[in-house]
Amino acid sequence: MEYEYKKIKGMSSTLKSQDGGIWNYLPHKVFLEKGMEKKRVIFGDVTGKSGSEATERICMQQKGSTKTMRMYPYSGRLSFFDKVLGYMAAASPTGKVGFVRIRKKNPLKLALVIGLLLVLLVGGITFAFWNRGPSLDKNAIAYQLPGQVKNTDPNSILLPGYDVLEMNEATQTVDAALLNPDGNECYFKYIITLKENGEELYRTGLIKPGTAVVGFKSVKKLEKGSYPIVIKIEAADLKDTEHLYNGGAIEADLEVK
Repeated sequence: MEYEYKKIKGMSSTLKSQDGGIWNYLPHKVFLEKGMEKKRVIFGDVTGKSGSEATERICMQQKGSTKTMRMYPYSGRLSFFDKVLGYMAAASPTGKVGFVRIRKKNPLKLALVIGLLLVLLVGGITFAFWNRGPSLDKNAIAYQLPGQVKNTDPNSILLPGYDVLEMNEATQTVDAALLNPDGNECYFKYIITLKENGEELYRTGLIKPGTAVVGFKSVKKLEKGSYPIVIKIEAADLKDTEHLYNGGAIEADLEVK
């Protein structure tokens, strides 16, 4: 259904449609001041979108070509993001004269909502980051010392002892428990290096009390032989992992067989 665009006095503002048409219209304030919403029917809404293939559209001839805009059903209640620019006169297919309302998205409201969403997103990411908990070693499993030995003194840290670790040359894996004894009031982190040059062979994540990494693979390929190593144990507070306690550095031998 086509509505014919009409020019009337006072249509001082202009709207450019998607197809390049220039449409004059009454500003919203002027329309209300004249009380025209009580005198004339409002056929529908336009936003500037082309209406050449729309069922409902408003048309006009301009510079030798037909310009159209799609017309949407009129609603007395706008969405939160919409605002009214004004009104243009039009005639229905039956000749009845009325108005077509022009509505647009309110850029200020859109910016405010987008800004609020960004603040919430950043806040959520920050909250998740600071509340994600410590980065525990995913390979650690529940582990108890022989005889259920545990640390019973909350003011001390029980460190395990190591003399010799054995590595399988074919797989470059070590079958040994890098453990944090039950009862310790801290996390452990193991860093294993070659004594000769300090080159790192393996590093764990945080290991909580009562758990252990029971096997690991060296990041450096080693041939058969015996290698002096240093097993460094870092101890971190259970509530603040940035707070480190006195740990230990154990000298041992790595036997590759």
